[in-house]
This record gives sequence, C-alpha cells and structure tokens, in this order.
Amino acid sequence: MRKLLLHCILPLMIGVMFYTLSHGSRLVLFSWLKINRYIEVLLQKISLKYIYNLNSFKYINSYFPDVLWSYAFTSTLILYFSESQSKYKFEIILPLIVGIITEVLQYYNHINGTFDIFDLFAYFLGSFISFLSIKRSVIKK
Repeated sequence: MRKLLLHCILPLMIGVMFYTLSHGSRLVLFSWLKINRYIEVLLQKISLKYIYNLNSFKYINSYFPDVLWSYAFTSTLILYFSESQSKYKFEIILPLIVGIITEVLQYYNHINGTFDIFDLFAYFLGSFISFLSIKRSVIKK
C-alpha cells in the first residue's frame, strides 16, 4: 500500500494540484462542473499566475504534469501487473503508446489539446524515472 501511495497516487495528486493552480478557472473541467463564482475567485487568488510570466515556469507548467502522469501510470502497471521483476517491457511501453496516441489525436484535432513533441519526451522521462525508482526499491529488498 505504501508503494501505491508513493509511486501512483501522490504523483497524480501533485500533478492535478499543480495543473489546477497554474491554470486556474480557465480549465474546461470547471466549465463542466459549473463552479460557482466563489470557487472561481478563490482559484484566481491562490493560483500560480503571479509567477507564470517566468519563462522557466512556463516549461515546468507544460511538462511537469505530463512527467508525473507517465510516472504514475508506469508505476501502477509495474506494481500491479509485473510477474517478473527484471522485465518491464509492457509496463513501460503502454504509457508511451497511450501518450503517443494522445498526441497524434491532438495533432489531427480529434481530441482537444495542442500537439507538442516535448510532451512525448515528458512521457518517456516519467516512464524511465518510474522504472529506475521501482527497480531500485526492488533491488534494495
């Protein structure tokens, strides 16, 4: 359970909080939820927009949630579906395939979003870090 929290749930929670605070009430999610004015004002007050103008923050804002998503997805697959602790081919490749498909669908305007080649690097980085961290924790035991 501890590994699940550390490698799967925590990265997703951090990514969602980071993305929500950095984008504020502009997210489509909030139009779906029909949030009231008080929540919108609260999000604007606590949002990270005041540092969003920094160039480095724009890059972190764009790719950090993708890295965390890929990390959590890969970790979940490795922790729950790996029979062999030495080979994680499927568990690493599936998140990358899902990320590639998502980006291609965005490129051809089949789903909302903007195609970005660097998102693919972020997915790869998240999967790679997950592989290394879980493999390292398995080796320690």
